[in-house]
Amino acid sequence: MMRGPEGMPSGRSANKVVWILISVLILSTLIGMINNNQHFESNLELVDNENESLSGSNSASIMVNVPQAHHYYRGGTWAYIGASGLTVGENYEITWKLSTASGRLIDNDVHQWTQNSGTTYNGLSTSGISFIDPPLPLDDYCMIGELYQTNRGTLLDSDTFCFTISYSGYLYIDVESQHGGDDLYYGDSIDVVIGGYQLVSNVTYFVDYTISRDDGYVISSGLTNNWTNIDPPAIAWYDNESLVTLNRLGVGSYCVNAELFASDRTSIDLQSWCFSINPPVMPTGNLSIDSAPNFGSYTYTVGDIIEINMIADNLSEKDYHVDWRLIFENQVEVMKGSEVIEYWNSPYWTEDVWLIDNQNVQRFEQSTDFDAGNYCIEGNLTLSETEEVVDSAISCFEIVAVGDVTIELEQGENVIVGRCNDFPEISEQDDCESQGGLWQEWEWGWLEKTEYVVGENINWNINIENLSFTDYELSWKVYNGVNDIIAFDSFVFTMDDFWGPIEVTNDDLQCGLISPMDWNCWYWSDFLVGGGEFWGPGNYCFEVILTLANGGDFSSTDQVCHEVYATGDIYIELTQETEMMVGGCPNAPWASNQWECETMFGAEWVEEFEMGMGTQTQYEIGELVNWDIKIQNASHTDYVLSWNLTDENGLSLANDSFNWSPYNSNVMSDFDYWGEVYVFEVDSIHCQWLNGPDENGCWYWAEDYNVNFSNSGKYCFEVTLTLESGDEFSSSDEVCHHVLTEDGELIEFDDNSDLWSDSDNDGVIDELDECPDTEADEFTNNIGCSISQTGEEESENTPGFTFVTVFAALLSAIVILTSRKT
Repeated sequence: MMRGPEGMPSGRSANKVVWILISVLILSTLIGMINNNQHFESNLELVDNENESLSGSNSASIMVNVPQAHHYYRGGTWAYIGASGLTVGENYEITWKLSTASGRLIDNDVHQWTQNSGTTYNGLSTSGISFIDPPLPLDDYCMIGELYQTNRGTLLDSDTFCFTISYSGYLYIDVESQHGGDDLYYGDSIDVVIGGYQLVSNVTYFVDYTISRDDGYVISSGLTNNWTNIDPPAIAWYDNESLVTLNRLGVGSYCVNAELFASDRTSIDLQSWCFSINPPVMPTGNLSIDSAPNFGSYTYTVGDIIEINMIADNLSEKDYHVDWRLIFENQVEVMKGSEVIEYWNSPYWTEDVWLIDNQNVQRFEQSTDFDAGNYCIEGNLTLSETEEVVDSAISCFEIVAVGDVTIELEQGENVIVGRCNDFPEISEQDDCESQGGLWQEWEWGWLEKTEYVVGENINWNINIENLSFTDYELSWKVYNGVNDIIAFDSFVFTMDDFWGPIEVTNDDLQCGLISPMDWNCWYWSDFLVGGGEFWGPGNYCFEVILTLANGGDFSSTDQVCHEVYATGDIYIELTQETEMMVGGCPNAPWASNQWECETMFGAEWVEEFEMGMGTQTQYEIGELVNWDIKIQNASHTDYVLSWNLTDENGLSLANDSFNWSPYNSNVMSDFDYWGEVYVFEVDSIHCQWLNGPDENGCWYWAEDYNVNFSNSGKYCFEVTLTLESGDEFSSSDEVCHHVLTEDGELIEFDDNSDLWSDSDNDGVIDELDECPDTEADEFTNNIGCSISQTGEEESENTPGFTFVTVFAALLSAIVILTSRKT
């Protein structure tokens, strides 16, 4: 492209650019004009809409209604008139008139108002237009309403509602024997009840009825008494009845037909009722027995009051008696009785027989409550004159024992517990989730403690509830994880023996498990196989079973289990101290041990914290070495303490073990910051178990194990605490120290040399012994020479022991050692 001066386009190109700019300007102006016109048109449309909303919707309407519930004579009648679709600020007029269907005007009125509220609905009044005074006569009516716009005189809408004023009332018929029951027999007196309901006040009603046989023959007919209820109109509905009694109707079928009229003979309702008269029953006597007259159930609890209802009917005018007996399921007669019926009680007789009353009096001298099982009471109705059995009856029932026994671990703590949201009756999370429910931790609850340290106090509560009046046996047992029973017993009791839970504990006295009386107590050692406590760790279960003392078919059981575990921490320390930079716990300065600082307080242990007395770990040959073996947090069970002394190559120089129990030990014990601590004091020279497994339990390294620390090197002392029962538990610790030569050097151990040999047994190894033939029991100096070998007068200048010679010997030894090490 050609460009003009200073990079501008050429003249022809510049013209093109100008025309493009002008075109864009013109197009933008046109688009703006179009948008402004559209905006103007939209504003006009909004103005029109506002004018329309102010002038009204031109769809006003009127509604007329006379409620159906009030179309009854003297029931009170009124109308509702309302208008909708009205314009706020406009004046309206409603005219209405009430006329009969034939056109006779009853009432009319005109109502005017201005629609002031924001709604488009209005009514004449909240209670409507009332026509109850005077009440409208029986007739057909129409209510006409018209809606006008007042300022224009324009009819906007009209509505008409027509209705009928009629009498109200309903009729019912019932036929029953004067002696009760649904069956009617020849000779019975029959009551025919004719009634009416929902009858209005100030109207007279009557019923025209006929009673006919099935062949149409009229037995009785007539009019009932007039039914009139004098009250203000529309106060309430009324019921009225009339009774017609019929005697000695013949055997057959009959019907009662009735019609309800008002006083002006207007028919209101029709009803019919048919019944049958059965042939007469010969009065020989009938007996029935019901063993559940009041409770409605044929199942009783042991000790309940059992009431038997006997009914004898259809009796002749003679004397009778009822003989009955109560039998158990194996046909054993439990009790019997007899009731006399004299003729003046005829023809109806009822009697209630109370078999037992455990609270007060036992009517038939029953000495004990009935046991659980199935019972039947059977009776015979007998004519006293001839001893003829005219009827028999039987009724059976069951007596059951009840009782719920539960056991719980009393010790526990308040924790957040869960619930199965979808199945609230499920208490276990696994069961909840296996059923597809959602388990949610959501509330505070009581959680039983189920894990205990050996020897710790354990409490149980045995709850026995819902007992019946009978004798029970409570059996209990304690067994371990492999179902070995380690304690058991049982006792018999009744409901009256218990006032609350049985509290049981393994600590001190355990009351209540050989008798419900508080003063009967026992010790676990009396029952546990082999005696003792829950000394062994493992799982234990406590089970109780509630049964009947007589061996009946009833049982309730529960059990709780808990775990017993052993504890114990053993550690060993060198007790000799020397001045040195020692470690410390800056954030918990009272913690003197590293494990306390880090484990108990979560602080950082600084190895060289301050100058103090620290544990001595380097000793000269023959120097006294002391250890303390400490056992802490031990539970009350039997332990085995094992120890092992090794050299730096792991070779065991001495080892042993013994049994130990914290509850049966003469080992010194003390209390430190964390609780009771048992201490064994051990040293390398005098008594290596100062308070060992027994009073005389001391031994010497050299005598018993031919071990002493006369040789330099590294030694480690390890102790391990395990359970005598062999159950899974262990705690161990180890400390090491170095033994140096008298000149402070440490001669390293070498398996490939005889560096440690001491052929003349003078306490100086051959490598450093300049007098290898020292006689036994002679005192030697640090280079292995006795006085007899050196002489007192030549002790400072003995031939062969000059400084040069000694220096050469030492240098040779160093060379030899160096060559051996290499």
